[in-house]
Amino acid sequence: MKKEIPEKNYLVISKVVKKLKKLYPDLTNSKLRFLESEGLLSPKRALNRYRIYYREDIEKLNYILKMQKDFYMPLEVIKGKLKSKEFKKFISECESIETLQLKLGGEFKPGYELKLYSIDEISKKFKLSQSFIIDLQENEIIDWSEENGKYVLSTNDIEILKLASKLSKYGIQ
Repeated sequence: MKKEIPEKNYLVISKVVKKLKKLYPDLTNSKLRFLESEGLLSPKRALNRYRIYYREDIEKLNYILKMQKDFYMPLEVIKGKLKSKEFKKFISECESIETLQLKLGGEFKPGYELKLYSIDEISKKFKLSQSFIIDLQENEIIDWSEENGKYVLSTNDIEILKLASKLSKYGIQ
């Protein structure tokens, strides 16, 4: 007789990092501990003292990381926003949270589609030189992570590439 293992409704720190790594490549266990020490996160502790993160903790973490990455907000400002109506609105409306689907054990699906491209495909698709695309990445205008020789781009980065392509038609680079 096979014993069924009940599905957990939480993740330990290493699983949280693994699930969010594509969206936030610089996320580490240490960063999560730091955010906790700064009072931005308050994960519960298991009997073995491991940090355990429930859906609400991961939603809060996603918000914190998004505000840092997309809006360059300092932690003190983010801390204030976590207590505001803005955060509650973000949680209820943001597709990235609604589609997070943390069945904890299922595959993580980000709120915006991540696409894989080779540098050549990016160049052809957006009619931009490879050197210009690399300049955008080196100047942190777009961000990507490499996966099996291809680059993972968020829809935000794709929009930036589309705009850069349109501007380049007018000689603006």
